[in-house]
Amino acid sequence: MIVDDLRSCVSDGKCEISARVRRGQSELPRLYFRFPERFAPAQVDGSPFLAGLLVYAMRAGEDITLDAPVSPRLLASLDRIFAVYSSFFPGEMGPISVTAPTSTPPPPTELTGSFFSRGVDSWFAVLTALEDNPQTPPLTHLVFCPDFLPRDRWSDELVEAKTAQTQDAAATTGCEFIIVETNQKPVYRGHQLVAMALALGFSRMLIPSSGMLGELRPRATHPDLDPAFSSERTEILHYGNASRMQKVARVARSADVLRTLRVCRFNRAERDINCGRCEKCIRTMIYLHLAGALDRARGVFEHPLEPDAVAAMSKEIKHPHQWVDLLHALDDTPEDRALAAAIRLVIVRAHLRNAYEQVREHGGDSELSALRPDLPEALKDAYEVVRLIHRGLDPEAPPQGPARRRVMRSAVTRAVRIKQSATRD
Repeated sequence: MIVDDLRSCVSDGKCEISARVRRGQSELPRLYFRFPERFAPAQVDGSPFLAGLLVYAMRAGEDITLDAPVSPRLLASLDRIFAVYSSFFPGEMGPISVTAPTSTPPPPTELTGSFFSRGVDSWFAVLTALEDNPQTPPLTHLVFCPDFLPRDRWSDELVEAKTAQTQDAAATTGCEFIIVETNQKPVYRGHQLVAMALALGFSRMLIPSSGMLGELRPRATHPDLDPAFSSERTEILHYGNASRMQKVARVARSADVLRTLRVCRFNRAERDINCGRCEKCIRTMIYLHLAGALDRARGVFEHPLEPDAVAAMSKEIKHPHQWVDLLHALDDTPEDRALAAAIRLVIVRAHLRNAYEQVREHGGDSELSALRPDLPEALKDAYEVVRLIHRGLDPEAPPQGPARRRVMRSAVTRAVRIKQSATRD
């Protein structure tokens, strides 16, 4: 992969830096970053483009030749970055060769910024950096990228409206709202936040932390990755490590947060509101309930918190530690006991769902028959057992109806078949 022809131009109050990207004989779309003109660099640095293309090249197994100076600090961190990505995605990503001249990037803009989206993580990072742990330089700018919104499903008018609502929320903090645009997400994927941080060129950039330390998993932003992309110009911090309980308790003290909080996984386009029924909405509502703030936040959720709605969730749980955390934090009131029972059912069904998806993944492997002829069939039966039990625990099914009894009898029959197969000589 060759990255060259770096350009910088200013138009309509915006600065755009871009680079040509080629793979073999094919020329890919130019990778670009746009931001307010006053942050235009004195010279174009190749570091944002290396950061923006690194994951794409690693997945393709292609070396990078970059015809522009790159931060010596970033180049020196590549082995560490390769090691982390290789451990996250074994067999999918590995080290590649990066060839580029080195040069200290242009001087930074002496500012501290933070990415901001109106979620719990970004609100916690902002309030912490402003009030609890003041930064040097002070946090003065909040950065938002409209290109992270689902533009394939939303109109330009809706994206503009959502951006304006995020800007209104940012204004309550007294910080300046900065929009950065890039085509990295739809074209090259990878770690967009670090690339945007290097392109913008602040002296310090905060990337709000997400999961609890006990549930860290391979993902774009990670405490072992974010700081490794720092350059001499921009220090990148994975900022705001705390449990979800601590984060929600902190942000719930702010009326502005409770009025503007947006966490919904459904990204509902028709209204700027949280649905109150997806996993993330329900999880957040329970945390707000524990913080004694749910009544003050009801206007931002379309539906109220109800134990039946909690129990009805059957999708994958992306944050199991948080659900266990919630379970142990609930009180002994009738309302909390009902919520706890619903959460226990959610956890059980989540484990079952994970189990049948794992079994299904390997159940169709024809090469297993070389080890044991009946193994593929046994795995198919195992898949059906856990799938049927998962269905049988559906709280929306009739409690004692014939359909549920048939489901459970079928599961038992298949379980007996698996046991007979496992004990066969």
